[in-house]
Amino acid sequence: MDDSINRLPEAATSQKQRIRWTTELHDLFVDAVKSLGGPDVATPKSILGIMNVKGLSIYHVKSHLQKYHLAKKFPETNHEALRTQIEIQKLLHEQLKAQKELQIRIAQNEKFLRELMEQKAISIHEPSSFDVPVSEPKLLPHSPSADVSSPRQAAVSSDCYLFQPSNHKDSDAVESEKAKCP
Repeated sequence: MDDSINRLPEAATSQKQRIRWTTELHDLFVDAVKSLGGPDVATPKSILGIMNVKGLSIYHVKSHLQKYHLAKKFPETNHEALRTQIEIQKLLHEQLKAQKELQIRIAQNEKFLRELMEQKAISIHEPSSFDVPVSEPKLLPHSPSADVSSPRQAAVSSDCYLFQPSNHKDSDAVESEKAKCP
């Protein structure tokens, strides 16, 4: 019994009555939908009758027709998602490239700084002919008597306080105010 001569394509079934929509099976489905006037006019029962595939049920065709409707309705969604994914991959690639370049620069700067520190350490231990000893500048004491003409002014300027008599009736009371030191 050789059934391969008059055999119609069969749906690839499993124990759960699920089928795998192969390219050949999908092409039969698309041809049936087109012959019925398009996905909006075709019904699962009429598609199933035209396809005439063993193991294919009306539920399989109904589910596939729904997916077919969605794919026809939103084709740009798939392309948009694909385009977005490609853009994200490009951005990630550029970011990785920038990170690698940055790591290379950091490594170069690290090497340069180590060399500078080594040179500085060598120059500290071995004084060169260009090294001149540096001495601290000496501060001269400030003499307040040079800036003032009377002993009272000298006392006032050395204390940095200015004493003024109070405007109160009690003339013995003395008020002090901070003054700027010369």
